[in-house]
Amino acid sequence: MFGLGPPEFIAILIIALLLFGPRKLPEIGMQIGRAMREFKKYSQAFRDEVKETVGSEEVQEMKREFQKTADSVGIKDIKSELEAGMDVGDLGLKDIEKDLGADMKQADDEMKVIEKDLTTNLTEVQEEPKEDKPAGAANGGGS
Repeated sequence: MFGLGPPEFIAILIIALLLFGPRKLPEIGMQIGRAMREFKKYSQAFRDEVKETVGSEEVQEMKREFQKTADSVGIKDIKSELEAGMDVGDLGLKDIEKDLGADMKQADDEMKVIEKDLTTNLTEVQEEPKEDKPAGAANGGGS
């Protein structure tokens, strides 16, 4: 029942005998026996109640209604698709991937245009003729 073999059971009896003494041991055994009987009685009553409830017409009717609803919604179809491995396209992810790809290409093209403009502007700035500075400016304002 609890995985107790003969050696463990004997050890428990010896410990109980030492703790409670030979006079109290039969009394304790009877109390444990009564508690076990009560527990079995209540657990059997609980099992019977559960079986009665599960087998009742009301529960069976609820089960039939649930099954009708599941069939009308197509739960079996959804389940079979999940079990078979749904196609990514069914979720619209292919469209999202396509849109993201187009957006990324557009952003890449815009970055190339900006880079080209910056390179052109930088080249123009570097090629501008340097203006001669006044002679006093070269000496630090020289007075």
